[in-house]
Amino acid sequence: MADTLLGGIVINEILVDPNGTLNFDTDGNGTAEAVDEYVELYNTSAGPIDISGLELWDQGIGHWFTFPSGTILAAGGHAMVMSGVQAGGALPSGAAGDIFFDAGRASPLINNGGDNVTVYDPANDE
Repeated sequence: MADTLLGGIVINEILVDPNGTLNFDTDGNGTAEAVDEYVELYNTSAGPIDISGLELWDQGIGHWFTFPSGTILAAGGHAMVMSGVQAGGALPSGAAGDIFFDAGRASPLINNGGDNVTVYDPANDE
């Protein structure tokens, strides 16, 4: 298993159970819900990396998101994928070079009792 993909892509952060004790409202609609959870990738390299086609997988759900064609993650940039943006909400904003995506799911992905999140590069089978 690779620690990094494509010369510098790593899982940086995972938000699980946003409607728990911290009540984190990722999409800013005023309500912390289970679909406010997210997975964030980080580009550790000194240059931009094309992450088009990278896939996010969950052991229980299976394949749940693919980065669209033309997705370039800047050096030092973050790519956040939310489970789903709720009515009245929006994708968050970040620093220059950060990009945000809505997986479009109406239900949570990451269970609260232990789970696996996988970033898969089908082009290199890693």
